[in-house]
Amino acid sequence: MTEAKSIGCIAFASQSTPQQGMVLGKTSRGIFIRSFSKWLVFISNESYQSPLTITLHENEGALQKLKEKMPVRISPTGFAFPDTGLEISTQNSLVWQPQKLNAHPIPTLERQSRLENSLHRIRQRVNGTSHSPLLPSLNMFHNAYRRSTQELSSVQSTILGLQEEMDSSNHLPNAETVTSLLGYGSGLTPSGDDFIVGLLLALNRWKGIFAPSGDLNTLNYQVVESAYEKTTTLSANLIECAASGLADERLIAALDWLMSGNSRDSDFVDELLSWGNSSGMDVFMGFAIALSLPQTNQS
Repeated sequence: MTEAKSIGCIAFASQSTPQQGMVLGKTSRGIFIRSFSKWLVFISNESYQSPLTITLHENEGALQKLKEKMPVRISPTGFAFPDTGLEISTQNSLVWQPQKLNAHPIPTLERQSRLENSLHRIRQRVNGTSHSPLLPSLNMFHNAYRRSTQELSSVQSTILGLQEEMDSSNHLPNAETVTSLLGYGSGLTPSGDDFIVGLLLALNRWKGIFAPSGDLNTLNYQVVESAYEKTTTLSANLIECAASGLADERLIAALDWLMSGNSRDSDFVDELLSWGNSSGMDVFMGFAIALSLPQTNQS
C-alpha cells in the first residue's frame, strides 16, 4: 500500500463515487488517470500541488511499473491497479486547495513595473529554449514593437487586440475572441489553452480588484463549454479550474506575487516556467493581458 501525501480538491471530489478508470498517459513526472467523470487526475512524483493532482512522497517509485491503458479501480479510499497489485491510498492525504486571498493589491504603477520586470526575466530564461508559438508575443508589451511595421501573426493580433480592448474600454473580452485561441499549438495543453488559463485565473481569483464591465460568469461559462468541444480534455479541465479561481500552486504563487506579494520574488519565475514545457510562459501571457485592466481599489 502506498500512501499519498496530498490530493487536490477536484481530484478528491472526483473519487467520491466508485468507478473504473484507466491510465491515460505517462510522463517523467507522473501518470494521468481517466475515469467516467469529466476530470483527469494526475498522480505525481513531484511535490507541486494542484486541484487535479495527487502527490506521492519523495523518491516514491511506485508509478514506474504502470503503463498506458492499464485499468484502475477508483474509490473514496484511493486507487487500485489490479494488473500490478499497486494500491494508492488517499484516506489520510491532505486535501489541497489554494489559500484564500488575504492580501491587498499593490498600486497599479507598481504592478505594471513588476510585470515588465518579470516579462524581461522570462525572455532571458526562455531565449532559444522555448518552442511556444506565443513566444514572440512577449515583445508586444513594448510600444516600440507596436509601432514597428512587422506583420503580426493571427494569434498575435488576437492577443494584442484583447489587451487593447480591455485596457482602453475596461470591458471583458468577447467570448468568441477568447475561444478562437482554443487548441492553438500542440500537445496535451496547447499554447492557446494555457494562455486562456492565465487570463481566466487572473480575472476570477482577483475579481474583487478588477471590475470590468461585462458578465464574468457568462464569459466563464461560454469559454468552458467551448473548451470541452474544441480542445483536449486536460486543457478543458484546467480552463474550468481557472474559471473557478483554481490552479497549480506555481501559477497561484506567480499571480499573487504580481498582484500583492512581497516574497518569492527570486523563485516564482523558475517555478512558473517548470509548469510544463512552455505552459508556464503561455499562462504568464494570459496574466499580462488580465493585469492590463485598471484596479478598482488603489493602495
